[in-house]
Amino acid sequence: MKATNIGHRQRLKDKLIRSDMSNLHDYEILELLLFYSIPRKDVKPIAKNLLSEFGSIGKILSTPSEKLSKTIGLGQTTIILFKVVREIINNVTKEQIMKRPIIKSWDKLIEYVRSNIGYKNTENLHTLYLNHKNILIADKVYDHGTVNTVSIYPREIVKFALFHDASSIILVHNHPSGVTEPSKADLALTKAAQEALNTINVTLLDHIIISSNSYFSFKRNNLL
Repeated sequence: MKATNIGHRQRLKDKLIRSDMSNLHDYEILELLLFYSIPRKDVKPIAKNLLSEFGSIGKILSTPSEKLSKTIGLGQTTIILFKVVREIINNVTKEQIMKRPIIKSWDKLIEYVRSNIGYKNTENLHTLYLNHKNILIADKVYDHGTVNTVSIYPREIVKFALFHDASSIILVHNHPSGVTEPSKADLALTKAAQEALNTINVTLLDHIIISSNSYFSFKRNNLL
């Protein structure tokens, strides 16, 4: 690696040490990450190309491995690193809502579901199963959606609610478009899920539509 590149890496590391992440551009944050998976190459062009192609760090980390592998300059080590970082973020945000009532950890809940599915390019359904104290006891992500729809049947939600002996659940799904207003299909899914859960005395506490920068709560908008 050229001496200029070595000097650039050290200057960027020093910049982080002197300040914090808020003073770094997104491409610089990606550079710092790429330093550890691509040790002998100028990674600035790769970082900028990733942001140009995928739009944000969150979307990059949530992009499927097979799609990332088609990006010039990315090898298996980088893809594994991205997956590890994503799982660390998911675990940290989940820890912040565990063992406490969801309604008292609302902001942390939004962070958690956003880190899981908010940046994805296809629709996914995330179901959160709560006990009688509204504490999270289990969750499940259904990731067999498309760009603008997610296929899920209420009986699957009911099955897992019974399995975990849940008292209530929260449905969350993402809108890759970024527009979080509910569609007719979203309203129909909510009604079908609510009716199915009522048969087993489980409450549909909320249905949240999440994106990378906003969310919509059925409960807070008086739709539940």
